[in-house]
Amino acid sequence: MTEQQFESINRWILLGDLRAAADEVRELLVQDAQDASLWELEARTRAAMKEFDTAAYAVEQAVLLAPKSVSSLLLQAWFARMMGNLDEARDWENEALDQAETQEEEFAIALSEARTLLASAELEIRELVEEMAEEEVPEVMQVPDEIIEIFQDGIEALNDVLEVDPQHAEALALQAEFFSALNQPEKAVELRGEALEYSPDNLKWLHDQADEYERLEEGEQAMELYRRLFELEKQAIQEAKNPHGLFFEAEEFATLCSEAWAELEGYIREEGVSLNFSVITEPMVSETLLEDTIPEEPIDPWTAFHLTIEPGTAGRDLIKIILFQRNVERFWREAGDVTIKDLLMDILDDAAAPAILLADGNGLFDTGEEG
Repeated sequence: MTEQQFESINRWILLGDLRAAADEVRELLVQDAQDASLWELEARTRAAMKEFDTAAYAVEQAVLLAPKSVSSLLLQAWFARMMGNLDEARDWENEALDQAETQEEEFAIALSEARTLLASAELEIRELVEEMAEEEVPEVMQVPDEIIEIFQDGIEALNDVLEVDPQHAEALALQAEFFSALNQPEKAVELRGEALEYSPDNLKWLHDQADEYERLEEGEQAMELYRRLFELEKQAIQEAKNPHGLFFEAEEFATLCSEAWAELEGYIREEGVSLNFSVITEPMVSETLLEDTIPEEPIDPWTAFHLTIEPGTAGRDLIKIILFQRNVERFWREAGDVTIKDLLMDILDDAAAPAILLADGNGLFDTGEEG
């Protein structure tokens, strides 16, 4: 596998075009099934598509080709982490540390350890939130010291990398994730900004940074990054075999949306809501939509839907819900064991909720603002 082929596959993964990435990996595997790095890419792509059995087989093949390499051991740590087996992930990381011979391998292990720590902290927080939902506790609650300690350990592990290589973009971006989770968006923006200086076209980091700016109510900066993200995606899609990187055929997706909406609309009508709705699908967010955005509510090009209100001729406004297929599919691949229909119903429910508030006399759209 050439460096150009590797970059091409990783680009499709970042774009969320997992099918294009998987097809390219499979073509290369047919040519050379003895390349451990190809099996690793096969594992990561299939896992991202929630095809865990296929991913597990790919991990096995990669490990068989290089059983004691640091790369293989960290691949097993990654897969264990993907499956939620954090203790197993730590065991593989410790074994990798015993095999490490170069500084580059030590850096890779430190990054893996930090990701496992972040996953551990996030798991602890989820469990804490679930407990809060079940018990009568204050809405705002101090994060326990043991969780703070996990975050600090992760930050320190990354500091070890950055002390040696202050320009290590991946370590900077991962450290930004820790500070974001610690509710320190200013520090997260600073670190991720440094990472983007060294890797300005990383789509995920651009998106995370724009989200962070929104948290800080810095709409202009968020808009600038969202537009940059859109231009990079558009450029990549123009080069793709599949024009929009879609998993479903456009007509099939539109039919699925219609079926999901018909069921959801039935529930809405039962509640006495008589608003006019229109649900349409588009492959992706348009350039026009981004150009019309305002700093107060910048349009995220990875959003699943957009809601507009158009004046109706019969005295009732038309609630137009636009679903963006590429982004719905992104969420579907990340959602785990959920059907596309269930996901569509959840998304459409979220989209229709502001309109239902309007029906109750909320007046949310009286000034023509978008939801």
